[in-house]
Amino acid sequence: MTLTTLCYIEKDDSYLMLHRIKKEKDINKDKWIGIGGHFESGESPEECLLRETLEETGLTLTSYRFRGIVTFLCDDITDYYMCLYTADGFTGTLKDCSEGTLEWVQKDELTKLNLWEGDLIFFRLLKENAPFFSLKLCYRNNVLTQAALNGKQLELFDIIDETGRPTGQVRERSLVHLYGDRHRTSHIWIVRPSKIKKEGFDVLLQKTGQWQRKLPRLLRYFLRRPCSRRLRLPLFRFAGIRRRTGDYRDERQVAVHRFPRCYHTNPFLWQALSQPRI
Repeated sequence: MTLTTLCYIEKDDSYLMLHRIKKEKDINKDKWIGIGGHFESGESPEECLLRETLEETGLTLTSYRFRGIVTFLCDDITDYYMCLYTADGFTGTLKDCSEGTLEWVQKDELTKLNLWEGDLIFFRLLKENAPFFSLKLCYRNNVLTQAALNGKQLELFDIIDETGRPTGQVRERSLVHLYGDRHRTSHIWIVRPSKIKKEGFDVLLQKTGQWQRKLPRLLRYFLRRPCSRRLRLPLFRFAGIRRRTGDYRDERQVAVHRFPRCYHTNPFLWQALSQPRI
């Protein structure tokens, strides 16, 4: 395994990113990455970090933090242990880099760049100020095939387009829900007679996404009419949800039925409620 450092220098809610466009034979060709490089003989991680930063940017780090270890495997020919750092203090003047173009990029704009897909996982961990972590990322033909955080496998989803066809992009589950990416999924709706309304029903929902966290675990739907002849299934009106912030009311309908082909996006629940399918 090859030892390397990788550092993201912070300023004004931005990271200093390196667009690797100057080397022809470069595993990171055309990618946007942080600052860093290979250890030299006898160097500690900190010594490597400071030297590489000075060589690539002209900056001298004065405040930095060791955030985690990233095991990077690509096509069975590249294997790195990357010591991941962030830095928020530096002196000096930014200079041109021989390996690419340096640019300050807003953190909320990172997803628009050509990144290694797994980098979004540790960007999320950095944003959440996660404790020191070990992240393993495996790629084949530039596609993420495996990810593990602190020894636990992470679930990966194939991203699909509007027609339901795979785009070739693979993303970690929590990021799929965070960014609202389309992916294949199946949903089971569990209902029971309402304990509140005599002729009503309860629908059991799971709080999974950030947009759902304030919703109660059990949402109650009340009977609007006995049956739909076309669906032959009960239809319910979304009668109202009491959130911590007050009452929320919505008149959209929901049909309790199977979704033989549905695509999950971030606001999937609301799409399903407003556009039921057979």
